Amino acid sequence: MRRPACSSSRTARRGRAIAVFTAVGMMLTLLASAPLAAAGETQQNGTTFVGTVEGTDAYIGIVVGKTAAFGYICDAEGVTHWLRGSVKKGDVTLTAATGASVVAALADGKLIGKAFLPANPAAANPADLAGVTVHDFEATRAKGRAGLFRQEKAVDGTTFAAGWVRLGDGSLRGEVTVTRVAEQATSSTTAPPVNTAPPSTTPPSNPGGVQANVGIAAVGQIAPADIQVQFPPTPTPRSRVITFATPEHTRRCALARAELGAALNAWTNAGMPLSGPIYDRGKAALEAVNTACGATIP
Repeated sequence: MRRPACSSSRTARRGRAIAVFTAVGMMLTLLASAPLAAAGETQQNGTTFVGTVEGTDAYIGIVVGKTAAFGYICDAEGVTHWLRGSVKKGDVTLTAATGASVVAALADGKLIGKAFLPANPAAANPADLAGVTVHDFEATRAKGRAGLFRQEKAVDGTTFAAGWVRLGDGSLRGEVTVTRVAEQATSSTTAPPVNTAPPSTTPPSNPGGVQANVGIAAVGQIAPADIQVQFPPTPTPRSRVITFATPEHTRRCALARAELGAALNAWTNAGMPLSGPIYDRGKAALEAVNTACGATIP
């Protein structure tokens, strides 16, 4: 039997259905390929700025988003800091678990500010202003191959990150460091069962097993050579930081970061005194940020 031809209304409905299914399919494809944030985090696009840190051999790269910022400072010789922070009305404040801080402002398409770097990273205290050196920097918008790059690997529960800052002239600064550490600090091996000891013998002091301390790597520590060789010597297109995940900032954290920026600026403008009310304000502001926002390296 010959099938009837479709009416114009049926044709229109069929076309709309095909369009809906096509749109849904494209959306699912985009969601599947999009970077995923961890629980409680949001993905944010940003503008990358790169530059040099005065008085050091370090390069600095900072991705500035609408409300959050992500940065890296490295001289490829032991100075290496991953930073995370907030953005408010063009003011950028970042901190790191290594004791480094950055206070900067957007002006005329540049990011201009100061980097507060621990003089002795091995003994850094995130709230110790007496143990930092202060360096000016000016970073310009990254173009072409310039930018901030990051690549991660997890080895036996410890996460290592390779970071690179590339300037417009193609020069690089990069290092591989510990960014997250496994929670398990010790391991135990249980001795095999034994028969009852003969009379007149002394029982072992630890009959239940042997505790072995396997140690913990420090966050910010330079990765050992056997880990470093697992990363490429230069960044690849896939390792470029284009979007970044940042924890949702609570009001308490945002206020603490705003106070930190003001306190550090006041401290440097006063000649960086190591005592008195201005010093105490800066130290209290650092402690408040560590409490309200955490001092973790991303």
